[in-house]
Amino acid sequence: EEELDLEQKAKLKRSMEEAFWQLSCMCQERLNSDKPQTDQVIILNDTMNIILALEQQIR
Repeated sequence: EEELDLEQKAKLKRSMEEAFWQLSCMCQERLNSDKPQTDQVIILNDTMNIILALEQQIR
């Protein structure tokens, strides 16, 4: 496995931060929240709750 150099690590970090920001905004819209979350664990938890709720609606 190849190690990433500093520039690649920085690019990956920015990409992940952007992805979490977008996911947070989608959760905010779906949950009618006042502002997006910034804690990644909370964002993932909100996402799972939304997915589970949508799954229940389908069934």
